[in-house]
Amino acid sequence: MKHFIIALSVFGVAQGAFAGKYNCKNIDSIVEDSSLVDLTGESLEALQSRKIHGNKIIVSKEGKRLFLFNGDNLLRVYNVALGRSPYGHKTQEGDNKTPEGVYQIDFKKKDSEYHKALHVNYPSKADIERTKKISLKKGVELSPGGDIMIHGLPNDDTSRFFVDKAHPVINWTRGCIAVTNEEIEELYQLVPVKTELEICPANERGAPNSALRIAEDIGKEEQDLKSIAIPGKAQ
Repeated sequence: MKHFIIALSVFGVAQGAFAGKYNCKNIDSIVEDSSLVDLTGESLEALQSRKIHGNKIIVSKEGKRLFLFNGDNLLRVYNVALGRSPYGHKTQEGDNKTPEGVYQIDFKKKDSEYHKALHVNYPSKADIERTKKISLKKGVELSPGGDIMIHGLPNDDTSRFFVDKAHPVINWTRGCIAVTNEEIEELYQLVPVKTELEICPANERGAPNSALRIAEDIGKEEQDLKSIAIPGKAQ
């Protein structure tokens, strides 16, 4: 497989409303903020010794990055893989989309098919109502799906072999947000239940040098990696 480098310092155009200094409107230009309190160089042990943990996660689809904050202090930044159809909000089971909007981490999974996981409380009441409206319009009963998580890489050797080649450049999940096993280990320790999560939309007509646009262009050339068989069912 070819080796690719994604430029991560991109300008997002996602919309959103998150309490605090950083939100979907400015998250992709965070590196330009001279007042940023950047604790990403602090070890996990150092943060824990100071009783610092995350209380806000922002995921930029446009930038393909996850940002973990304590207040306005940046604790961690990770490159992520998204659902195989990354543009647009998730509306039904099997659409391979990652939800957009404000959610919470409602529980943790120590034993997951993907190393460890933080479960997201999708679907919300609004998500359920949206899917009902789509069902009525189409004349078929649809499910909004669920079981969306922030997780690591597959445990089974066959899937892991291919995912190792794809991650994080290619969006290979069914709608979840994937990081490496080392990164989910840190998140598992730093993120308590009820931590807020905002997932920022991406502009399908966004800048051609955005991380997501580059990733999708690569995915068109690497279809075997875009459609990896992975554990679990449709989400």
